[in-house]
Amino acid sequence: MTGMGAPSYNRAPSRALLRLLAANAPLARLLRPRTASGIEIEIQFRGGSEIHLCCGLTCILKCRRKGGNSIRVETGRKHACRPGANGLFRPGSRCVSNGGAYVGDVWSVGDPAFARAVETFLDEVTVGERQAKEGLIQARWSRVTAPWTVFDKEAQLAYPSKPARERRLSEAFRPSVEAARSQVHALGLRRNWARLSAAKTRLKVDALAVDPEGNLVLLEVKDASGSASEVYYAPFQLLQNVWE
Repeated sequence: MTGMGAPSYNRAPSRALLRLLAANAPLARLLRPRTASGIEIEIQFRGGSEIHLCCGLTCILKCRRKGGNSIRVETGRKHACRPGANGLFRPGSRCVSNGGAYVGDVWSVGDPAFARAVETFLDEVTVGERQAKEGLIQARWSRVTAPWTVFDKEAQLAYPSKPARERRLSEAFRPSVEAARSQVHALGLRRNWARLSAAKTRLKVDALAVDPEGNLVLLEVKDASGSASEVYYAPFQLLQNVWE
């Protein structure tokens, strides 16, 4: 139970969604082990009883139950432009959203062509070099069972509204984070360090894990070959996430 304006974290799939994931059910093929660009494709549950199929840092497919007898699928425009996507995102029924950034389609639960369309789409998916670098590390961490076990990736809390989130975060951590940034900025000027990147206000935790004692573990993954400011900004990201 959460109070008015309080954040929430809910990943539990509904019973209706679990039925669609059962053996021989319409979404059962999403659970099959597969890779793209050498990285394991992982299934993640999201709020609103939505499923995300992710390859490293990239969400390649979203699925959710729509009404009583339909399934809605969605992907980014880049993936929808591949030849193998036309079977799942049919030219005659596909729709676009978010200014054309995403492409979606709605299928009947009993449509026999759906499973084959999903297979064809996933077989042809590839991801970019950056996603393959950091994403490969994330995928490997997901299989670790010691010293902790990862149970969610790209995690974030949900808020009733943007103003509610801004109000809570302003009260919760901004003074502490800004004080730490000011100290590091001053130190960087004296020692000629790389400049800090701009503060980020909408953060996702790369991975959430739990250790044998039941402690929550927050993981932030960085590509060491990337910009120096991105790498040493990681403690600030974790600081914000811990406060939140």
